[in-house]
Amino acid sequence: MILLGRAEQRQQVLSALEQAGEDERDCPDDNDGHPDHQEAAEHSIVETKCPSSTPGADKLYSPAPVKYVNRCLTGDIDTPKFMGAPRPELDRAWHDLLEATMIRYTDDELLLANNATPVRHEDGGYAGGLGISHSLHCLKRLKQYIHPDYYYNHETQDWAELYSHVDHCPESLRQEILCSADANVYTPQWTAHSRVKPTVRVPRPHACVDWAALHGWMQGRAARLDDMVGPPYSLYDGKGEGTGHGEGGGRWDVSCGVVGLSCLGSAVVFVVAVGTRFF
Repeated sequence: MILLGRAEQRQQVLSALEQAGEDERDCPDDNDGHPDHQEAAEHSIVETKCPSSTPGADKLYSPAPVKYVNRCLTGDIDTPKFMGAPRPELDRAWHDLLEATMIRYTDDELLLANNATPVRHEDGGYAGGLGISHSLHCLKRLKQYIHPDYYYNHETQDWAELYSHVDHCPESLRQEILCSADANVYTPQWTAHSRVKPTVRVPRPHACVDWAALHGWMQGRAARLDDMVGPPYSLYDGKGEGTGHGEGGGRWDVSCGVVGLSCLGSAVVFVVAVGTRFF
């Protein structure tokens, strides 16, 4: 593991970054108190309460360049790009949203992210992702689960495995929603369609991460599952040898799993750490 024995080095680097005034975890205000725009930070560091005896583990680093913009969330159900019945346009919209789910990290970035279970990329560096990628993946899974006849083959689908996968998504999203608890004030209102009870007043202003900028950064680092270097044995039985793709490992099946998602924000690094099978 590349990170063993480097905890003190990580602590020193993180301390230096903070002392240099580069901690960008707070949303900066402009003159009138509204975060209309912020130049992208080169990285972010946040405090974590996760228990660990490793020096510096109380700080969480991400190389993602995060900036904020003032957005109006409308909750508008009349724009069906990501809504409605299954159709090619909807599938394309979700596909594009999840483009560059897996990205490449350098050795130094993984050191600062304090992730001790990296998977190498064939062209160098390591493969991983951001927390937001897992959240969007879960939403897409739930969306597809609503329409099983369209998205799944009833004769070949492992329904127990699918249910287990989908069932964890609401809990994962619940933790993330509570972690980022939206404290913006909203009020109900009566409308022509709300004769029984009032509806939530929209639109609502929010300080939002600039998704277009963040997604562009992710696309510039995109990594393919096919280019990941697997371990030299099966993680299920500890015996099966890989097929020699890269250094000492087999090629990953595209159904590989993802672990290590942090609960502390959409720009936090997670790293692929578990494979399902090799071929």
